[in-house]
Amino acid sequence: MYIFATFKHSNLVEIFVNELLEMEVPRDNILIVPLEVTSNDIGLLDTMYQSDGKSLMDVAGVLGTVFMLIGTIYGYVLRIGPVLSGLVGLVVGIISGIIIDYFWTRRKNKVTIKRKEYADIVVTVFCKRNDKRAIMSVCGKNGALAIGIYEGEDSST
Repeated sequence: MYIFATFKHSNLVEIFVNELLEMEVPRDNILIVPLEVTSNDIGLLDTMYQSDGKSLMDVAGVLGTVFMLIGTIYGYVLRIGPVLSGLVGLVVGIISGIIIDYFWTRRKNKVTIKRKEYADIVVTVFCKRNDKRAIMSVCGKNGALAIGIYEGEDSST
């Protein structure tokens, strides 16, 4: 059986590994993988296959429509006419929507990044079924952010 545990990068990982070695888990049965944080750049549009709710065209579409409507309505009074003033309103609405949405999502992303704890290290332990509770206890005691178990193979031999 495999036990997966994720940790923040700290001394607790070394303490965890030392406690596993004291429990007579062979060193070859312990795998430690450091993770790299990827950057999540905001795309201009959501794609057909993936929508993360962070596209910059949502507010731009709404504001473009509103400004175009206002420009068309008041274009009858203006000298340039309703069509041209509607197009100007559309462009102004889209640009202002993109700017507002960009700064709004950027601020919101900074707040959510500060709140979340990201795992920096994944530790995988191959063990016997009767060692499961002890290893999970050691994981919890040493600050594991998440613990997963895979019982696919019979490791009793």
